Amino acid sequence: MYNHRHLDLAALAANYHFLREAGQLPLYAVVKANAYGHGAANCAAVLWEAGCKRFAVCSLAEAQGLRTLLPDAELLLLSPTPPNAAEALAAGHFTQCVGSLAYAKALNQALPAPLAVHFQVDSGMHRLGFPPTEAGMEALLAAARLPHLQPDGFCSHFASSETIPLQAAAAQRMGTELTSRGCAFRMRHIAATDALGFAGTFWNARRIGLALYGYGCDGVRPVLSLTSEVVALHTVEAGEAVGYGGAGRARRHSRIATLPIGYADGLPRAAERGGVWYHDTFLPFAGHICMDLCMVDATDCPDLTVGAKITLCDAQHPLSLLADAAQTIPYELLCAFSRARADETTA
Repeated sequence: MYNHRHLDLAALAANYHFLREAGQLPLYAVVKANAYGHGAANCAAVLWEAGCKRFAVCSLAEAQGLRTLLPDAELLLLSPTPPNAAEALAAGHFTQCVGSLAYAKALNQALPAPLAVHFQVDSGMHRLGFPPTEAGMEALLAAARLPHLQPDGFCSHFASSETIPLQAAAAQRMGTELTSRGCAFRMRHIAATDALGFAGTFWNARRIGLALYGYGCDGVRPVLSLTSEVVALHTVEAGEAVGYGGAGRARRHSRIATLPIGYADGLPRAAERGGVWYHDTFLPFAGHICMDLCMVDATDCPDLTVGAKITLCDAQHPLSLLADAAQTIPYELLCAFSRARADETTA
């Protein structure tokens, strides 16, 4: 194929070791969404060999896939599982996050046996979690008394990196008060990639996703490399149109290269404000990105020919540059590029 994905699994293991040592706390490796598009099975196996014993996923299906591979791992489900699948939760010996009394009651009623749960506290995102109020505390205590729910963890997720101390303090006050009322937790985690610098004696674990894959902090290496090849070259005169609707206009006598990758492969149309790389030369997109193809301005690369290898992202040309151009975040593009029509290698 013209497009190629390469996963540097050695970089993944190195990132894990770096993050584990930097924080001096156990890590939950977040491998949801197929390990942010990198392949959950391969990534989880590498991380297990690197020493990681705790993993966080989103869905029951993700957890079941990893349980076959890692029978002894602690697998935490971050999003709610439908209560009608409670038997599968218990059978897999999974740990379920619980963020409301209503969900706790429904899950408790459906469970055939006790299940370990981590209670979530809302830090201000209003997405999931008990509110850090007296009413929220009473609701959480009621959930913790349900016979089929085993309180094992206490967690939250920062809503904003701008007010981390305030959010952490509110959650910690609630956790400390719960402990004083007889509801203690083995695992307590709030910090993620965007809060690696946060520390507090109450918290004894971290959930790390993006940084494992090479983004979000210094000291880590991108795991994904994505390349394509030039399949056509066109000479365009100044003022001539390029792409659908004549959206691109050549500002000079130009060489336009066509690549067989487009938004069906996860390359968003909004990224046309950016570009790709031929060795260390930046090639800006020309015209709109198409479903299966895109065009780039290769005028400054007279040696570029059909078949030339073009880099969309790698360790030297981080995906964050393309994400910035698309006015999005690396998370989104990493997940999107998982559907790229490309062959794949790992090392």
